[in-house]
Amino acid sequence: MFQCIEMKDFRNFQTIKVEFSPTVNIIYGENGSGKSNLLEALYLCSFGKSFRGSKQPFVRFDCEFARIKTRNPDRESVELIIRQNGRKQILLNSKRIPQYTKLLGHFPTTYIGPNEIMLVSGSPSVRRSMLDSHLCQFDPEYVQALIDYNNTVKRRNASLKGIAEKTLVGGMVLIETLDEQIAKLGCIINRGRLKFLKEIEINVKDYFENIFGPDAPELELEYESTVCNDPMSEDYEKYFIKKLKYSRKKDLILTQTTIGPHRDDLQITLNDLPARTYASWGQARMISLAVYFSAAKLTGDKARRITTVLLDDALAELDIERAIRAIDIVPFVGQAIVVTPHHNISTTYTNTKRFKFFEKGVIRKYNERA
Repeated sequence: MFQCIEMKDFRNFQTIKVEFSPTVNIIYGENGSGKSNLLEALYLCSFGKSFRGSKQPFVRFDCEFARIKTRNPDRESVELIIRQNGRKQILLNSKRIPQYTKLLGHFPTTYIGPNEIMLVSGSPSVRRSMLDSHLCQFDPEYVQALIDYNNTVKRRNASLKGIAEKTLVGGMVLIETLDEQIAKLGCIINRGRLKFLKEIEINVKDYFENIFGPDAPELELEYESTVCNDPMSEDYEKYFIKKLKYSRKKDLILTQTTIGPHRDDLQITLNDLPARTYASWGQARMISLAVYFSAAKLTGDKARRITTVLLDDALAELDIERAIRAIDIVPFVGQAIVVTPHHNISTTYTNTKRFKFFEKGVIRKYNERA
């Protein structure tokens, strides 16, 4: 949870400080005023990187560097100093950390923006990313397994290309070794994802029904492994190695590893029909909110901290009643920081704080109720 944030020369902010409510914060402002920039700064303090991508002009025009600082109720602090060339210096409790991964879990955060609706209608990579981004915030073993797995798959793909082009001597022996590593690491990843999915499933259904209202369709989630139907099986690792061997001919043609956690998916259905095909935009938004809310809650529980949910214009497809019901769920999950251009968004919580961008880069507390 974020108690406050201070920024200097970040994006369109010259100098600002915001003190947050531990429950709900609603931030109004016209498009382009800096609402998403504020959420981006909080995200940077959680992950060390931006949800907008790596090549971003973080530093305000004609300034040498930007500074962001935040703290949580446990008196932990994070400070980022970002240079014009994009290089970052990250200090956790005033001590410099060498890797972004050391930051994970201190400020557990879930970002839900306009594009998170693609959890339902987008590619499998979106759904895998949702699982990975939450698991990495409380499970260090998973973080390391994911890093090592991705690096090993890259090595295997490079080896496949070398064999196909006849530029790699002894390539098949190397492939055998890499297959064993991939199977071992893939086992950790798949079991972590499946366990996480089973633990959030009940809340996903409850949150979806609460947002949708009466007569909500039945929502189901199922992990789809490219290796086997039961990643929890004792023989999963051995089966994975055999499956890699069987797919080797195809992999050599494509010079890609075609099975494994990097190719898995999450099947989402409404009344036994694929939500990707049959869900309306409104239903897709409600599903994505329910999934992200549930993932945020479990992440906070596992990390033993209060999760912050960043809602970045993520209620556009919902009518006002469902939007309010969605916001009212978040305090049961953690802290909510909601940015919106609309003044008709409200909440039933009495300790809600409201802020308004009165001009670009200028934010103040806003007492007028919607």
